[in-house]
Amino acid sequence: MRTETPKTIYLKDYTPYPYEIESVELDFNIQEGYTIVTQRAHYNRTLASASEVFLYGEELELLSVKINNQEVDGYNKTDASLTVPCSESSFDLEIQTKIYPENNTRLEGLYNSGGTYCTQCEAEGFRRITYYPDRPDVLTTFTVRIEADKK
Repeated sequence: MRTETPKTIYLKDYTPYPYEIESVELDFNIQEGYTIVTQRAHYNRTLASASEVFLYGEELELLSVKINNQEVDGYNKTDASLTVPCSESSFDLEIQTKIYPENNTRLEGLYNSGGTYCTQCEAEGFRRITYYPDRPDVLTTFTVRIEADKK
């Protein structure tokens, strides 16, 4: 459970997200003690001056970042976000992360409760699964694949 005071967001400070996300493919590979999440998304720039993609992410172990199947250098990762430089107007962004659902006691994102995997993504819980804009005005179509031991 969060203990910090939430930051107030005012309508006067709103700016549209500078990219449209055409589609997202999520691949969950659930292993004993951890899960590898691979996200593949197609982005279209909607603001001509945009030169980087800002994504939220919390308690994620970043494994790789690729644009159009090429490893990205020069990204900026903090405890709460990932900023990826990109000058393309249309591109595929692939991000691979490692998460630990069994250790997730905040009950946000992907967590394990009593041997059952659960998700809670509203509000702002998706950023505990993978790096993503995680804003209510960024809409797209998701295709999800889950791989795990049958038992």
